Amino acid sequence: MRSNISVLLVGVIALGLIESAEAVSFTNTQAGPNTWVYTLTFAPEDNYSITQASTTITLNGLTGVTAATGPTSTDFPDPTLSAMNLAWTVQVKNGGTTVVWTHAGGGTGNFDTTLHVFGFSITANAPTGTAAMVTSGFSRDTPNPLPGGGLNLDITGNAVGPASTTSVVLPQIAFGGGWYSALYFTNTGPTNAVVAVNFTADNGTPLVVPSLGASSTTLNLPSNGGAIIEALNVGNLSQGYVRALLPPGVQGYGVFRQSVPGIADQEAVVPLSLASYIGDTLVWDDTNFITAAAIANPTSVPITVSITAVDFNGNTVGSGTVPLAAFSHTAVALRNVPGLSAMVGRRGTATFSASNGNVAVLGLRFYGSAFTSIPTVGR
Repeated sequence: MRSNISVLLVGVIALGLIESAEAVSFTNTQAGPNTWVYTLTFAPEDNYSITQASTTITLNGLTGVTAATGPTSTDFPDPTLSAMNLAWTVQVKNGGTTVVWTHAGGGTGNFDTTLHVFGFSITANAPTGTAAMVTSGFSRDTPNPLPGGGLNLDITGNAVGPASTTSVVLPQIAFGGGWYSALYFTNTGPTNAVVAVNFTADNGTPLVVPSLGASSTTLNLPSNGGAIIEALNVGNLSQGYVRALLPPGVQGYGVFRQSVPGIADQEAVVPLSLASYIGDTLVWDDTNFITAAAIANPTSVPITVSITAVDFNGNTVGSGTVPLAAFSHTAVALRNVPGLSAMVGRRGTATFSASNGNVAVLGLRFYGSAFTSIPTVGR
C-alpha cells in the first residue's frame, strides 16, 4: 500500500511527507481571504476505519480559527456510499489552534476509480502559513492485508492554512530611473513553505512590479530551497516598501543596485525588519557622508514618527517628526528633517519612535556615488 498526502492553496502546493506516489490525498480546491477549503481524494482501493475505530484528519499549529465545517458533498455515484462519506464530525480545539475531522463509520473503499469528498473548510482571521497535518485510520485492506485487516496509509506532513507566520518589512524598494531591487528568500525548514509578498507605494496604495505584473505574489519554497523576486531598472523611478509573511524556517534579505552612466554599478544588501516594531535605532555618521532613512508605516492607522539624534558624547543634537498616513512610506535625508540640521559634521545615534501603531526603518549612507545600508535595532 502506498500513500501521498498533500495540500494545495490557490495554486501553491505544500507537500506532506511522502511514503510513495499514490493513494489518499487531502487537497485545497478553493479559498477566499479568510477561508481554506480542502478535498479528500481516494485512489482505487483506498479505504479507512479498517484497523481503527475511527479515522481522523488533524491540523495543528493553526492561528485564529473561528469555525470549521464539512464535508459538504461527494462525487460517489452510490447514495449510500455518499452518505457514509459525508458522516464526518469536526471540532475546533485549543483556542483555535487545532481542527480535527473524525469519521466513525466503516470503510468505504476498494474503488475502481478515483473518488472525492469535497468541502472540508476552515474559517480564520489569520494570515496564510504552514500547519502540521497528521492522519489516523487511513488504510487499504487489499492486497496483502495486515493481521486484523488493512495496511496503514497514515502520514504526517504539513498543510497550507491559517498558521503562525512572522510579518516582516523591507522598508525601501526602488526600481526604474537607475535603480534595481531584489528580494531573496530561503527555506531552511524540513517541509515546503509558502511566503506571501506585497508591494506598497509611498502613498499606501498597491505598487505594481512590472516583472510580476502585479503588486503581490505568493512563493512556494521547497525544503532547503529558495526564490528571488526582481524589480528591474526599467522606466521611471518607482518607490515604496515590501511586506512579507514568513513561515518558520524562512529567512530573507533585499539587494539594491544603482546604475549611473560612466560609473560602476553600486550595490547594497538590505536587512528585513519585523513589522511589529514600534521603534528603531541606527548609528549615523554625517562628517563626510549623508545619512538617509526609509520609513514605512505597515499599519492601517496614521502615525507620527519622532526622531531624536544624539552625538557620541550623549548630547542631543536635534529632534524632528515625520507624519505617515496608513500604509504609507517615505525616504528622506535625516539632515533635511526640520530640527535635525545640526547632524551635519557629527556622528551619533538616531532613535525613531512611532506615536501609535508600528514603524519599520532602514538606514542608508551615501558618499558620492557610493552607498551602503545601515542596519537598525528594533524594539
